[in-house]
Amino acid sequence: MKKIIYTIIVLLIGVNSLFAKATTKDINNLKLINLTMQQRILSQKITKAYLYVENKLVKDTANRELKQALSEFKQTSVELNKRVKGSKLKQLAKEIDILSKKLTQISQQPLNKKNAQTILSLSEKILTKSEKLLNLLKTKNSIAIIKSGQQRMLTQRIAKYYIAYQAGIKKDSNKRMKESIQLFIKNHQILMRDSHNTPQMKQKLKDVDDLWSMVHKFYANIQNGELPRTVFDTTNSISRQMKELTRLYMTNYTKESKQ
Repeated sequence: MKKIIYTIIVLLIGVNSLFAKATTKDINNLKLINLTMQQRILSQKITKAYLYVENKLVKDTANRELKQALSEFKQTSVELNKRVKGSKLKQLAKEIDILSKKLTQISQQPLNKKNAQTILSLSEKILTKSEKLLNLLKTKNSIAIIKSGQQRMLTQRIAKYYIAYQAGIKKDSNKRMKESIQLFIKNHQILMRDSHNTPQMKQKLKDVDDLWSMVHKFYANIQNGELPRTVFDTTNSISRQMKELTRLYMTNYTKESKQ
């Protein structure tokens, strides 16, 4: 009898150990996902803020945002490269870091057509590399997290191309902005249907709906360049709502990983 009890205890310890390891792995993976999503959104936010500052639109607010985003960008890049493991992941993180440093350098130079096109190109390259990294990191339970994080990025990317168009970089800006709008709407519908949504999550998505209806008309009339201040502020309001929603999805992910 004692031998049976001892065997059961050993088995239980083993099972608990496996769960602990799985949970630790999930949590570490979630941290990497969060860091990668952060680089993804910051690459778009920095470019948007740079174009706003250099076009003397919402200059003081945009300049503060630019400085804060650059500081976070550097810290996140260091943390991502420190935490990432595996040759493929390390290589992508390294490539993102190299591009991030180039983007930072350009963002501190005066605006001209060449620099505007360069920073737009760099932000897109960082976005592409970040998406590849996220595809390697994602799990079934992290899809809603990555989608909501992508929404944060898309709000900044849409505004980036909106202001790029106003700055005279008209080639492809309207087209890419419209592609991002379509993806934003598609993602929003997917998140609205997520079976794990709590009443709090549903309210956040409703708040995003209300803000989106306010700003979408300006994107539709991009040629008129109406109220760039409203676009700037509403973009950041949507981004804050999506950041909070991402945090709620991450909390759910952590709970599910422990079950």
